[in-house]
Amino acid sequence: MKFLALAFLVCVLALVVAQKKKDEGDKDAKEEDDTPKCGAWEVWRCASTNCSETTCELPTLGHHCAKDCEEGCFCDDGFFRDDLGNCVTWDHCTRE
Repeated sequence: MKFLALAFLVCVLALVVAQKKKDEGDKDAKEEDDTPKCGAWEVWRCASTNCSETTCELPTLGHHCAKDCEEGCFCDDGFFRDDLGNCVTWDHCTRE
């Protein structure tokens, strides 16, 4: 009888552990799904409102950036926002 009780407790414990791992996995997957999808050559990050990303018109950022944080899709390193709102390489920036 003691053996059956012990076996039952082991099964219950195994089910509790399995459910906890499933819940943690679901939470991790949900957090990943909550991050908005960005366009080509864009990354989701927190950036200063006045120094968020380089553009074809302003290829370098200043040294006096605000300490605030604006979350959003910004051009990845080495890419510049063009007049159409796309992230492009410097070679593809249209210059007058």
